[in-house]
Amino acid sequence: MNSRLQWVNLAGVVLLAVLSAWQWTRLRRAELDRRQLEQLRQEQEARLRDQSKRLEAQQGDLEFFRRHAADFGVTVRTNQARLATLERERETLMTERDRAQSALTQWVTAVQERDRHLEREATKLRSVVEERNQLVERVNELAKRQNELVHELNDRTREFNELASRFGERPKNH
Repeated sequence: MNSRLQWVNLAGVVLLAVLSAWQWTRLRRAELDRRQLEQLRQEQEARLRDQSKRLEAQQGDLEFFRRHAADFGVTVRTNQARLATLERERETLMTERDRAQSALTQWVTAVQERDRHLEREATKLRSVVEERNQLVERVNELAKRQNELVHELNDRTREFNELASRFGERPKNH
């Protein structure tokens, strides 16, 4: 029995060796998996922390953008209202400009007509002045001739008076 027991003992040791080898392989694989999972967990935890930090920063940015978007919306509406007002003013100014341009054109036309009229009147006036000058010259010539005649009449009256006083008649005054 001893030999059987040795055989059973040997089979038990071999079985125990195989079982230990199998368990050691299984535990080794489990340990490698655990280490790999632990490393993966740490990497994911680090990524999660980074993402959490980025998410907090992005939340701040999002809040900032929301406030600025609201402000931008108000600014856009204000600018649109101002633009509409400026466009209305521009239209009004363009209408006024067109009216002023029309009035200026009419004024220029009226001034040109006035200038033509003044030129015609100036021509007529020059003609009238020339005629007046000619008449004045003629009147002056007539006055000169009349003065000469008056002098001559005075001279003759004086001569007559001298002759009449010599012959005893009373002198006549003219």
